[in-house]
Amino acid sequence: MIKLKGKGLVVISGCACTGWKAINRFAEEMPEQFILNSVGTIYSIRSAQPMYLAEIPEAR
Repeated sequence: MIKLKGKGLVVISGCACTGWKAINRFAEEMPEQFILNSVGTIYSIRSAQPMYLAEIPEAR
C-alpha cells in the first residue's frame, strides 16, 4: 500500500480477484482515489497530457 500511495494514482479499484481485505484497505487508505468496482462498471478516464507506457520508467 505504501508503494501505491506515492505513485500519484487518480483512481484505484479492485474486483473479486483482488480480495475483500485488499479492497477494504484501498477504501480506508486511499478514499479519494478509491472507486468500488462491480459488474457493469464503466470507467472513462481522460488526460490533458497523455503518457505512453514507454515513457514511464517503472514500466521498463
